[in-house]
Amino acid sequence: MEICHKKIKDLRIKKGISQEKLAEISGLTLRTIQRIENGETIPRGDSLKRIASALGELPELFIKTEKQKDENIVTLLNLVQLGFILFPPLGIIFPLIIWIKKRDKIDNVEKVGKSILNFQISWNILLIILIIFVFIGIASIETIITFKALVSIPIIIFLYLYNFIIIVMNTIFYKRKRNVRYFPSIKFFK
Repeated sequence: MEICHKKIKDLRIKKGISQEKLAEISGLTLRTIQRIENGETIPRGDSLKRIASALGELPELFIKTEKQKDENIVTLLNLVQLGFILFPPLGIIFPLIIWIKKRDKIDNVEKVGKSILNFQISWNILLIILIIFVFIGIASIETIITFKALVSIPIIIFLYLYNFIIIVMNTIFYKRKRNVRYFPSIKFFK
């Protein structure tokens, strides 16, 4: 079990607590707190519980964990985007849930998840713009369907096909140990 001293220091600073105050609240000496935060000593058992309690957290927060390799989670992360077929925002929501829950635990979820989210958010924005063009075209004066609407509908169909194909291709690429590339996209997550 490895303790992350940086997390202890960062959380203490974030909460606006001085080392002296943390020592006082936890019942440990100032020098012990300093050594822990500098990585010179590792808090074990009771000391870790005291520090965590003083910071209002569970001790597990400060325990470093190695990221696991789980190809199935990353494959699932790729495939859940297909929810966009039923309702476009599901292509964002499902991957976002997996990304939030697994990015610190499973190898490659952070990188692949960001790429997926950037692509799906960009795709949804483009889809909304095109749908607005369709409605503006349908609502225009004198004609029921205008040129904008006639052009936008095939583009929307193309966007759906493109999204489907990109998802399937990247899922296959990942399974074959190749880099996934969701493009084009705006970088919302870097």
